[in-house]
Amino acid sequence: MWRNLASNMLTLLVVALIAVAGVIGWGQSQYVAQGPLERAICLQVPQGGSMTRVANEENEDLLLNIARHGTAQHVERFVSQYRRTAK
Repeated sequence: MWRNLASNMLTLLVVALIAVAGVIGWGQSQYVAQGPLERAICLQVPQGGSMTRVANEENEDLLLNIARHGTAQHVERFVSQYRRTAK
């Protein structure tokens, strides 16, 4: 009886580990996947500025779209590219 129980628990553990590995792999692919942006965006931010300081009526929708639909990686990439162009 103990042998059957140990065998069943080992089988469940292997299945659970495979499921967890699959979920982690899926989550990682979703996090690093390309976002919904169709074209590259270039926006000039002055030294010491932030997205709230550069938002105006003309670009407010664009900035909100980036913040709502982009991943953290997209926003980070956008800010770093923006900083490079502002120098």
